[in-house]
Amino acid sequence: MSKIKIYSRIRLHPESTIKKKSYKVTLRESNIQLFQEKVNVMNDKIYSKKGFTFDKVFDIDYNNEDIYHEIGHQLIENIQAKQNSIFYVYGQTGSGKTYTLLGNESNDGIVQLLINELVMISDNITFSGIQIYRNKCYDIFNSNAAVKECELKDGSVKFMNLTSHQLLLKNRSNIIERINKARHVGVSSSNDSSSRSHLIFQINIGNYYIKLVDLAGSERASRSKYNENHNMRENADINLSILALKECIRNINKSKIPYRNSKVTKILKPTFSNTVCTYILSTISPLKKDIQDSINTLKYMSDFKKFKRHYNKKLPPLYLNKRDAINKLNVNINYELNKKELERTKLLGLIENNIESLKDLKINIIDS
Repeated sequence: MSKIKIYSRIRLHPESTIKKKSYKVTLRESNIQLFQEKVNVMNDKIYSKKGFTFDKVFDIDYNNEDIYHEIGHQLIENIQAKQNSIFYVYGQTGSGKTYTLLGNESNDGIVQLLINELVMISDNITFSGIQIYRNKCYDIFNSNAAVKECELKDGSVKFMNLTSHQLLLKNRSNIIERINKARHVGVSSSNDSSSRSHLIFQINIGNYYIKLVDLAGSERASRSKYNENHNMRENADINLSILALKECIRNINKSKIPYRNSKVTKILKPTFSNTVCTYILSTISPLKKDIQDSINTLKYMSDFKKFKRHYNKKLPPLYLNKRDAINKLNVNINYELNKKELERTKLLGLIENNIESLKDLKINIIDS
């Protein structure tokens, strides 16, 4: 079983039903093909095809509940099996990342659906949340207070003053409301209220966690709606953190992965060391004006397949089923016990033979 799964979702957009505004796309269970319209030297329309393959592709007919059924149930199974998980969404600004994770007034997102199920299996659940804005960490549930970080010996990050809260079903709406109010938002080319910070919402049951990550959408400077200095610095910081993530992917086969280059990559370090189950969902827009950004997003997601190839080749199977792990351990123990018993039997046989030899020697001496 792979510890990294990669998915893609094409957003249902109000304008996506208008053929003139949407690009041609074909989808199958795990494959997506985009047809980019171009004009050749003879001024004829031609189509350039780009194809990508992932674990599963969700078209516009899939809703948040469908995606939760595919991914959310795996997160539940992992934490019940005492296995940590990270699920994060990535895509261009306005492609539906935050909607997938947090939903809206009419539709629940992955977070709400996850809370609904978790509170049914445990009453000892806590949650916390940070946003990374311009490479600094803030506590979403403590008035955006600055969070102090401490790097542990294994390279992981511990937040010294991050507040933790008990998770109750009745608090569900309040959690989403506080996240939406606390996050930094700004104007982008496709969204007048675009998240300009990375969100990390963590749920803990005992010592095990589920991290839900909403990566801020990157946007090319040429497409920025307002080129004011403040907005440009925000966009530059977001792009630098995404670039740091790309560098970690490119260096996966090397002895040192540069995860310290960004707050985001430091927090996501367990993904690079393959100590958690990781689920990645890319979101793309169906509109012609966004097709190059959609292609770039899917190319970026394809790079994550380097993780899958690297770790599938390097690591032994993951025993999520505890019974399998225990059985394997028992086989090893029984083998060692049997080995020791055989050695003991051989030693006792040698001792008995030596005793008989001594008896015979004693008789021979007396007779002589």
